[in-house]
Amino acid sequence: MLFGIIIIFFGIIIVREKVPTLKSKTVEEDINTYYEENYKDLDVSRGDLKYNKDDNSYSITYYNKDYEELNFTITSLNNKITDNYKENYVKGKEVLNN
Repeated sequence: MLFGIIIIFFGIIIVREKVPTLKSKTVEEDINTYYEENYKDLDVSRGDLKYNKDDNSYSITYYNKDYEELNFTITSLNNKITDNYKENYVKGKEVLNN
């Protein structure tokens, strides 16, 4: 019986790592928490959660409400969250102001 429980436990862990839709809810919460901690004062709209199966990453793009081409993306790859805010959003805003 203990052997069966161990197999089921490890089976669930393996399936959760291999099937992206099962993990997407926790990743989306992590990305939203990162956004709230760093960029909650921005006037942007949120895109949908996207899964990239090439590098096994999740991302959400945030768009400027006045100019949709001005955006930045928050990405989660291997439980590490990064963004391209400075490269895309800040530099894009400087170009638009000039």
